[in-house]
Amino acid sequence: GIYFTKKKIINKNNKNLRIYQGANYLLLDKVFKLKKLPKSYNNILITSGGTDSKNFLYNLTNLCFKKLPKNFRFIIIIGKGVTKNNNIFKMQSSRISLIISPNNIKKYLDNSIATICSGGIVMHESISSGRTTFAIKTYDNQKYAIKYFEKKKLIFNCGNIYKIKKDMICNKII
Repeated sequence: GIYFTKKKIINKNNKNLRIYQGANYLLLDKVFKLKKLPKSYNNILITSGGTDSKNFLYNLTNLCFKKLPKNFRFIIIIGKGVTKNNNIFKMQSSRISLIISPNNIKKYLDNSIATICSGGIVMHESISSGRTTFAIKTYDNQKYAIKYFEKKKLIFNCGNIYKIKKDMICNKII
């Protein structure tokens, strides 16, 4: 489903074989295509997908918590693969909501004005839901999708996990 951002598959051998690829054929739950106005204009959703071996959640939450005005709240989606010793569990504030392994993140997207995420499936869900999306490359295979959606002006490319464009994220949110 995401491979189209890397390379177009061309059928040269079988004229009867049809290839469907591109953003229109990305398999996402239909609920993500229902665009709703955000319920809150000061909630920021932060998620790294299923795992967080590179401390994405803690680093981004800590950055935004310190740099954004106090009226901003943070919804942190914690995937099933996030270990119990992750620093994100140590962050406690009335401005931070930790959501552990939700079955569906659509209601959290609908309750946020922007999403800070890695360049995987959540990035696609955020774009489809009509949210301002800040994408950070956490794995090399995500670079193609990030570049593709950046060219379409559907995301802000915030660099990679080791060199995040921190000021750009906070300035654009404000």
